Amino acid sequence: MTQKTLSPYKKLETIFKKLTILDEISNLIHWDIEVMMPPSALSMHIDKLQFLAKIRSEIIKNPKIYDLIGNAKSETLDKWQEANLQLMEKNYNLAQAIPIKLEQKFIKASTHCNAVWREARPNNDFKSFAAAFKPMLQLTREMAQIRGEVLKMKPYDALIDQYDPGRKSYEIDAFFSAIQGKIQDLVQSRIESQSPKPDLRGHYPEDIQKALGSECMHDLGFDFDRGRLDISTHPFCSGSMDDIRITTRYNTSDFLQSLMGVLHETGHAIYEMNLPKKWSNQPVGSALGMAIHESQSHFVEMQLVPTKEFMVYLQQKLNKHFPEHADKFTTDALLGNVTHVERSLIRVEADELTYPLHIMLRYQLEKLLISDQLQVDDLPQAWNERMQRLLGVTPTDNKDGCMQDVHWPSGAFGYFPSYTLGSMTAAQLASKCRSDIANYSEQVSVGHFQEIFSWLKNKVHQHGSRFTTADNLLLHATGERLNPQHYLDYLQNKYGN
Repeated sequence: MTQKTLSPYKKLETIFKKLTILDEISNLIHWDIEVMMPPSALSMHIDKLQFLAKIRSEIIKNPKIYDLIGNAKSETLDKWQEANLQLMEKNYNLAQAIPIKLEQKFIKASTHCNAVWREARPNNDFKSFAAAFKPMLQLTREMAQIRGEVLKMKPYDALIDQYDPGRKSYEIDAFFSAIQGKIQDLVQSRIESQSPKPDLRGHYPEDIQKALGSECMHDLGFDFDRGRLDISTHPFCSGSMDDIRITTRYNTSDFLQSLMGVLHETGHAIYEMNLPKKWSNQPVGSALGMAIHESQSHFVEMQLVPTKEFMVYLQQKLNKHFPEHADKFTTDALLGNVTHVERSLIRVEADELTYPLHIMLRYQLEKLLISDQLQVDDLPQAWNERMQRLLGVTPTDNKDGCMQDVHWPSGAFGYFPSYTLGSMTAAQLASKCRSDIANYSEQVSVGHFQEIFSWLKNKVHQHGSRFTTADNLLLHATGERLNPQHYLDYLQNKYGN
């Protein structure tokens, strides 16, 4: 069959395969900026990203796509193809609405702001950061307005849609309202009743930490023929299916900081590795948004790891890699560390009970920033006031306050809610998984994770974006849409007195 005889739908598949390839190239450049790039190469990489965006825009803005979509709707398509066509049309409509000049400005401004932030944060230099952040934020507002008009949503909801398709802020407001007070009460009671945090401090060489993390990744199912582990300022996972890049950061006096980051990112990676290969170059073959993505990392980090059974497994690994510290590695000491609750300033170092309060803080503030109800110069004060209100602590500087995260400097507004929505989703999935796998706990304690991840692959991974929304996927996997009660029950059982 030649290109001329392809059906309208098949022609669309060839177009969107090109777009996927361009996106994958862009992802590699972003990874290089974070991990390997010499400092002076930034402007060159910005040029590359803008060039790729221009090519991508020219492809997807081609008016012929409109006719192809219309004609494809009259074809007989299967469920996967129907979902793929629906996503193609959504992507096309959004691309048509956003001017290429605006997109180019945003790429330049967000990449520049990210770079400025990396220099400014260690120096607590909010003034320099703000100067780069203001124009990028304004461009984000403009793009949110356009996206909202296309999707018939409020501007901020249109940003959320990038990370949790179809989700609205009023739903998130309801979820967060249902859990905030109960979590704050649990935090207070846990802090008052818990034992002191066991001391695991010591000297843990970086190379041995990497060997430990790599071994745990392998046991969970990470394929090192299709991925790698590196170092970056902020741990992340990028890439797709056969080229997955995980990063972490090391503290030679605290092995858990790196290991928990590695395990979290491994959850992301295994999701990507298990997406439907047949649809790997199509929108329907991609992950179903970041809320589902975070549910996979949080399934590992929160549902699997901080359990007595996993600590039995981990104890053996630690005794092997750090035998000189073996006397510290009792299962109670390990579990006491990963379940210790503390009011703290830094989100990425927070325990799982206070973590959602960190997310609520950011969610509330970014809604105000996007709606122009909060100005950048007022951000530090607003941050500190809400931090005190939600977590009972106040930053003494901006580097550990409003400048601590990579998301806003990168223009990733609407992402933060995905973390707690992901935690809720993970709790719901884990509840169903434990009921479906009779000897779940026994398998974890001996490091046999294959059946658990096969369950996740069957229920979540292999479906890509076929179900189009997280609620539809959860309905398939668990029999109900997102229900925060599973999350509250999980936290109460684990941290309640």
